[in-house]
Parts: sequence; structure tokens; C-alpha cells
Amino acid sequence: MKRLITCIAGLLMCVSAYAAEKPNIVIIFNDDMGYADVGCFGSEKNKTPRIDQMAEEGRKFTDFYVTSSVCTPSRASLMTGCYPARVLGPSGVFFPNKIRESGLDPRHFTIAELLKSVGYKTFHAGKWHLGDAKKFLPTKQGFDSFYGIPYSNGMYPSRSMTYADDCNFRQGFSAQKLNDLYAKTPKGTHPKGTKLKVPLMRDEECIEFPLDQTTITRRLADESIRFIEESVKAKKPFFLYLANPMPHVPLYVSPEFEGKTGNGLYSDVIAEIDFNTGRVMDALKANGVDENTLVIFTSDNGPWLIKGEHSGSAKPLRAGKGSSYEGGHRVPCIMRWPAKIPAGTLCSEIATAMDMMPTFAAMTGAKIPADIRCQPDGYNIENLMTGGAEEKSPYEQLYLSNGAVRAGKWKYRQGPLYARWLAPGSAPKENPGVTQLFNLAEDIAESNNVIEQYPEVAERLRSLLTVTPNVSMVLFDLEPPHGARYQINKDEEIDVDGGKGGEFEVVVAFATKTGARCAVLVNGVEQEALAFPNVKSWSKKKAGKLTLILKPGTNKIEIRNVGKRGINFSYLDLKRVDNNN
Repeated sequence: MKRLITCIAGLLMCVSAYAAEKPNIVIIFNDDMGYADVGCFGSEKNKTPRIDQMAEEGRKFTDFYVTSSVCTPSRASLMTGCYPARVLGPSGVFFPNKIRESGLDPRHFTIAELLKSVGYKTFHAGKWHLGDAKKFLPTKQGFDSFYGIPYSNGMYPSRSMTYADDCNFRQGFSAQKLNDLYAKTPKGTHPKGTKLKVPLMRDEECIEFPLDQTTITRRLADESIRFIEESVKAKKPFFLYLANPMPHVPLYVSPEFEGKTGNGLYSDVIAEIDFNTGRVMDALKANGVDENTLVIFTSDNGPWLIKGEHSGSAKPLRAGKGSSYEGGHRVPCIMRWPAKIPAGTLCSEIATAMDMMPTFAAMTGAKIPADIRCQPDGYNIENLMTGGAEEKSPYEQLYLSNGAVRAGKWKYRQGPLYARWLAPGSAPKENPGVTQLFNLAEDIAESNNVIEQYPEVAERLRSLLTVTPNVSMVLFDLEPPHGARYQINKDEEIDVDGGKGGEFEVVVAFATKTGARCAVLVNGVEQEALAFPNVKSWSKKKAGKLTLILKPGTNKIEIRNVGKRGINFSYLDLKRVDNNN
């Protein structure tokens, strides 16, 4: 009897330990993959047996969104759980070699940092595109290591790139040749003959230039499998962020897949992604961690339709990349976690890439610090992942780009009638501004504007756009001085007192009838990029808040207009933030 009790106790301890074991997490984030580019989401020509198998063994999310229909802001939301303007300011897609360095400020908190805080090994394989300067790279944002491309595969070498001593230079290039080319090239541009030639990096150095892009999909899977094996050997939970640079143009495929599908290069690329997705899934099983690994397969935005045969499909959704129509923001998503997610199931509730941070925190017991720069806008959706059909989305409204919002079955959109980057020859020359209301429950294709039938619904949703959190600055009316007040004009450097130094809340009074993009420099170094909204006046001021870090004593602050639109400033107030309260 005593032996039986001991055995039962031991069994219960094993079950308890297994239940408490943190899940491994894999995100496979594809570039420009459309809603209907995989078989289980209705592809008419792409065969994706391994991705379809994931859906059979997991859960399809039919109403899964990214917060931007272009890559950099979308990836920033995934990493931080925030609407992109809150963490990037007015930035769009990042390009190397710009006069002003662009990147995700390392002071923001990422999902890699979240998981690292509770013992996870973290690895990013693939496309980063959140800044190519060393201070913005994945290794500065919570990832133990990085193997991939710092930006889109259709770009060019970065002037500031560090080349490894044993870098594999191809096509006659060398570090000295690149230095010589850039010495003759104006800042802000790239040398002739280097477009479409991108670096392959390991951690913070280039190890191959130009990258042989016909090998990249396979090599990223190779590195991912190696990371899985090393993590299991180290008995550590792991987070793998595998961001395939494909099927973004230019398209490349290995010789093994060239012409394999008979449906053109795009289908060949999708087939290679499918095959290597299967290799990663097989590695999880071979290493005994398949049961307790959450795998999320999705895309950064919709298909780049203007690329014709080299683009994918968002059918039955309208438009694609660069658009606030559904085809730009709604993307295929599959989640598989045998220990928790019921096989062969479907979720048609609203969920987003922003939800990863709060969901991962809940799943792993990790804490999102209270003092990070931006608390997540997303939600814990573990209930949508693992629960039944009765579970509901936490979203009362979801903001898509800057001119569209979805609330339940309704979607309100304002802006040009025809989307950017439509298929060649399909966009008329006239493109009038419109306001639209769609009932997505009955009209997923957004083909029937019902704004005249439901004006009160349209007005309710339109009013939501005035309070969108997807902005870099929240406005309010002028108030009495908030701390020390200083007079300031645009492009004027002023001295301010930083006291003992630290974090300061800054209130800026401004007026503009056009809106303006500005950089805030502290002691000559840019700390913030801001999009000042149109307040419809050159004289009647509004105020906005931001946060700056000042050194002890005197600091120099400048608000520099970096665009072509006008803005007038009146004053700024500085008040030190006491983080001990």
C-alpha cells in the first residue's frame, strides 16, 4: 500500500511538473503572403500540404489582423503589442542609408524580452526590418542571436554595415570595394549596381554579401532546426521567430523547387515555404517537444498586387498590401499547440498580431513591466486559442491604418476609393475620396457600401477614429504651466534645465493647418519622431505630450521640421517624472 501511494504521488508530481512546463513558442511570419495563398484558406493554385496539415491539427483564425498593411509598422506591432504609431511615430517602411537613422527604439519592450525574462532562449531567423543600425538590431531587442536579413530582400547594402572577417563576398564584392563605392555616393542614397543585393547577417555582422537568395528559405529553416535542437539539449524553453523574406519580391526559389509546381514562380516560392515549414514541424516532433509547442503561422500584410504574377491573392477580400481594405490587413493565421488547442477547429473572432505579448505573458507567467514606454494595446487571447465556439473577441473596436475601424460586423472606412498597388491596369485614373460602411458578416468582399442605409452606425464608427490610439501624440487643450515653461520655435535650439536628469514629461503647444512631421533632438541626438496632426489653424494652439530623457544640468532641445509642411510652436513645459512614486 505504501509503495502504491508513493507511485501515485510520483505520478502526480510528474503530471504537475508537465502542467507547469512553459510552452515553446514558434512564430512563422511570412512577407506579403495573401489571405488566399495557402490551401486551407482557399488557394486556387498553391499546394500547401504541410501548412494545411497544421490547420487540420490546430485552429484556423479567419478574422486575424495585422495593424498595418506594410511591413515595418506591422512587425513593430507584433514585437511590442502596440499600435505602430505609438512605438514608431509617423514612420512607414524603413530603408537603409537614410540621413536620419530609423529603427524600433530599444527602450520599447518586446516579446523577446518578455520571454527572456522567464528563462527562454530566443532566436530570430529571417527578415527583421525594424532598423539596420547596430543599436536597433534583434540582439539589442531581446534576441540571443540573429540570422537573416536586416530589411526587405529588394533593398541594398547599408553604409554602416559591419562585415565579418570571414565574410563570404560574392560577385566580385569586398569590404574595400563597398567602402570605395560609398565614398563616391552621396549620403542618403546607395551606389549604382547594388540594388537587390542584400546582406546575410549573423548577430551584428554580415557573413555573406550579396546573399544568395535562392538559398534563403532553406537556410532559415536549417538555422531554426539547429536552434530547436540546441534549446532542447540545454533543457530550456525557447522562442523562435522565423520571418521568411518570401514571398516579397524579388522572388527567389532554390533549384529543387524551380518549376516544380507548374503554376509559375510565385507558386514555386509558396511550395518551398510549405516544405520548409514542414521541416521545422518535423524537428519539433523529432526532438520530443511537439506536444507543448505553440506554432503560429501568419503574414505581415496582404499581397502586393501591383506585382502581377509575382504577387499572391487575398480572395475573397478586397485589395491588398498598402490598403485599409480587408485584403491589406486580414491575413491567414493558423495556430497549433497539441497540448492545448483542439485539432481541426475554427475561430472567426477578431484577433491580431498585437495580442501575442499579453497572451504569451499569460501563458508563461511572465510579467509585462509597469514602467515600459508603451503598454500593449493587444489582449490576452488564450481563450480564443484554446476555448470553444462560445468564446468572444475582447475587441470592441480595431483600428486599421489611420482611416478605418472595425467594430463587430461593421467596418467604417474613409479615404481614396481605389487602393494603392492594385493589380496592373486595374486602377482608374480618377480616385475620389469616399466614406464607406460595410457589413463584413454579409459582405466579406467589401463590395456593398451601406453607409446610406445605416448612417447612425457610420457616425458611431467615424467618431471612434477621432480617439484612435494609433497616433504618436494625443491632443488636448492648452493648460496652465505643467512644470517649467520654455518658449520655443521650430528649428530653434533652446537650453533647458534637466535638474538631476532622468525622464521628463513634455507638453508641446503647436498649431498647423497641414499636419507636420518633426524630430525632437536632445543635445543633438534624436529621441522622438512625431507626427503633429492637423488642428485646422495656424494660430489656435493645441497641446500634445511626449517623454524625453535629459542629462543632469543644462540640455539643448530642438524640434526640427523634417517634412515640407508647416507648423508653429509656442512653448514646451518640462516636468520630471518621479518613477519612485
